[in-house]
Amino acid sequence: MIKKSLINKIILVIFTTITIFVYLYTSFWSSRMADILEEDFSRQISTALKLSSGPIAAALWEFDANRAEKALEGLRELPAYRFAAISSEGQVFLKKGASGGWEPAWDGLLAASSADQSAPNSPAYSGALGDFILVREPLIVDGVTVGDLTLGFSRAGLHTAQVTALTTAALLGIGFAIGMALALSFWLTRLIGPISVLARAVRQFSTGVLPEPSPIPKREDEIGDLALAVDYLREGYVEARTDKLTGLPNRRAFDEHHAQLAKDGRYALFLIDLDDFKPINDGFGHGAGDRVLQTIADRLNQRAPPQATVYRLGGDEFAVILPDMTEEAAALEVGEAIAEDICRPLPVGREQFHVGVSIGVALASLVRGRATDVLSAADGAMYVAKESATTRVMLHQSGPARRRYTLQDSRELDDALASDQVAPWLQPQICLKTGRLVGFEVLARWRHPTRGLLTPGQFMPMVEELQMLRTFDLTILKRSLDLIDHWPGDGVKPERLSINLSEATLSRQEGLESLLWLLEQHAHSVDRVALEITEDVFIARSADAIRKALEQLFTLGVRVSMDDFGTGYGSFRHLQEWDFHELKIDRRFVANIGVDRSSEVIIQGFVSIAKGLGAEVVAEGIEDADQAQFLTDLGCDIGQGYFYGRPAPADNLDIRDVEEKIKAAG
Repeated sequence: MIKKSLINKIILVIFTTITIFVYLYTSFWSSRMADILEEDFSRQISTALKLSSGPIAAALWEFDANRAEKALEGLRELPAYRFAAISSEGQVFLKKGASGGWEPAWDGLLAASSADQSAPNSPAYSGALGDFILVREPLIVDGVTVGDLTLGFSRAGLHTAQVTALTTAALLGIGFAIGMALALSFWLTRLIGPISVLARAVRQFSTGVLPEPSPIPKREDEIGDLALAVDYLREGYVEARTDKLTGLPNRRAFDEHHAQLAKDGRYALFLIDLDDFKPINDGFGHGAGDRVLQTIADRLNQRAPPQATVYRLGGDEFAVILPDMTEEAAALEVGEAIAEDICRPLPVGREQFHVGVSIGVALASLVRGRATDVLSAADGAMYVAKESATTRVMLHQSGPARRRYTLQDSRELDDALASDQVAPWLQPQICLKTGRLVGFEVLARWRHPTRGLLTPGQFMPMVEELQMLRTFDLTILKRSLDLIDHWPGDGVKPERLSINLSEATLSRQEGLESLLWLLEQHAHSVDRVALEITEDVFIARSADAIRKALEQLFTLGVRVSMDDFGTGYGSFRHLQEWDFHELKIDRRFVANIGVDRSSEVIIQGFVSIAKGLGAEVVAEGIEDADQAQFLTDLGCDIGQGYFYGRPAPADNLDIRDVEEKIKAAG
């Protein structure tokens, strides 16, 4: 880290410099220390000799050796080796070693000392001979020099004192260096330590990570200016990556964070698109729409797991990235919780708004691609959820990519609906008890100019993806009503036409208004119309709106048929809550008659429930006489299927001809 490398290097340089200085200082003084110690020690001994010279001189004058030896007792504490008292005639009066012995070598030293004429007898002589140091003090009685006192000791005697002094000096020097280094470390940390904080912030900027606000206090120096610049940079960074309306990270922040996470590949991406938001914006103004978006943003922040990040991508689109998520069930659970929160009523002033939501979920561990691949997978799943009448949260499943239709496809479908290319075809419905023709189910066909005759399975995915279900429904309904008004052939009209209607038409106010207007324009034919809806509307996102729409259709005398019952997510409780005239048994159950006993039991239960609720039972997909007989015996009211007739164009259909074919089949 910058803080450690920069400050520690500076401290190391300072510490090294001080250490070298201490070393040089100690080396210099070590060469001088012996001389200094010798001179100092000599002065101490000279002082002691002067104090003892009087009694020794008197003893020498009287030539009293015992008295002289007693006078030397005071000098025995000195680290000296030998004492000698010599008369002025050069006669040795007293020789005494510190340990009581005397070596002959000292006689030579004394002689050399006495022969040294460079040192007068007064004042005291101090000097060195070889490895020895001699201190000589004149012995004077009544002003007359009667001899001298010589004290000698080896230089080795000073070695210990010299080492001790040098060691002490070195330790003091090293201690001083360490103290200086620590003081400088503290000072430098306070002075340039903030540089590490600023450097870390710059590195985070470079990797797309938002750093924390700078903790550096205000300073009136260059570092303070740098800290202020980094704070301004952070503010600009945050502003550029924050949605001003909701305060959430924006699309730019999403792209940067997503690109970083994609390298690890262990996260879940939730793409969220609001349904029915545009009417709020259009009907109540952008102010109301903005408050709705702000409320949604708050709910997302509260509902999303703590480790997740919520983004507003633009408009009414949001995204959530949840790291370390690889389980499909857990991801779907999070998505459902988010959807549940968003779909709660949204209070804005005195109004309460409702929006739906479509959520696409992609697990990066399953997609195994770049960030764009994961985003595309979540987008595709969200689109499937938006198309679905029952599912608001869809998990991306790996497999062949679904075709995405273009503007050219949209224009082609518009032209087909505006012309006679898309037309109603009719499949007969008969009374199972009497064999009488009672009506037809309307099934759309597209006479494509290049692809030939297309069934709904071939073109309905395009209708759904291009979000043209409402237009398609109303087009087929209008042509069916026109058909009733102007029935071909001999003019004999069927009792009814059953026409499929999607959730998209019933759940939107504009769709319902167009539907009611169309029925009012053909009021004399309404009693011959049965509108078929699937049981998925029970749990659709707009179930309440659909229920209210059906109530209005009931008042107009329109029959309502529950199509494909038993194949979706409806329940018997929903049958209690919703009114309908017919219940249609799906062809998959009918196909298993005589093959699967459980299907027969289920059909029997359907018939009993419908009869108990006062509704007719319609069975579709009847292929043979055995199926027809089984359904008739159960009490099923109406049947349709290839056994009675295939779908045929309505423009040349003759009811009498159809009836003849039905009798022949029966």
